[in-house]
Amino acid sequence: MTLPNASDQFAAVLAAPLPFFFALAAVVLPLAAAIWYIMEWAYRRRIDLLETMHSHAVAENNRVRARLSDTQAAVESQESVIAKLKEKRDAYPDLVPTFDELFSATATTGTQIDRLAAANDALSDTLLVYPYEDETDD
Repeated sequence: MTLPNASDQFAAVLAAPLPFFFALAAVVLPLAAAIWYIMEWAYRRRIDLLETMHSHAVAENNRVRARLSDTQAAVESQESVIAKLKEKRDAYPDLVPTFDELFSATATTGTQIDRLAAANDALSDTLLVYPYEDETDD
């Protein structure tokens, strides 16, 4: 028994094209469907992961905003106390260096809070660019 050559194989296909294409479809279509399903499953998992990461980032951003407003209120309260201490500073000449250290240590607190607020606003803007919205207004 010898193997058929290419011209014999083409002749067999051309003699019965319908069974050949059915056999070809029986092999190719399930294989293509399986590949499609696997790729869709993998990409769906990736999309779900990204959506989860986005919702966690939004939640963290909301928590930071809440903490930031609390921190700003605390800083404003401390600044008012420091302003009162500055008024009384000259009454205690022994404590002037201590007051000066306190004032210089707390002088940058408001600026740092403002920088954190700006960074958080930038994060908020970045999160809003993402088309998926899973936030609900509370």
